[in-house]
Amino acid sequence: MNLKYLVGCALDSNTTLVGETDGQRYEWPGGIGLAPDWHRRGLTEEEERWVSACILARTNYFGVRVLLSMRSPFPSDAAGLKVDADERRDYAVEEATFFGNIFRPQAGAYV
Repeated sequence: MNLKYLVGCALDSNTTLVGETDGQRYEWPGGIGLAPDWHRRGLTEEEERWVSACILARTNYFGVRVLLSMRSPFPSDAAGLKVDADERRDYAVEEATFFGNIFRPQAGAYV
């Protein structure tokens, strides 16, 4: 799994995960905020499922960057899932549903 997708799905846009190895500094910015406290504690099982769905939605076979409109009845105020009226109008058709839990030993990923 690409750490960029994990951090981008789990943490909010006000949080950046920073790491260093062999004198090289790396930064991974948050984005959607499905597990905003993940940098302080492990993911809950519910957060594992939400973050799994987000990672699955953002991953594609060709590795090409694609603009996504992600929506969900997520049970919190995840800023990355907020949709304005223009986006609802421009992307009126649901094209896919993603779910599962890629963090478990018997990982499940469904589209």
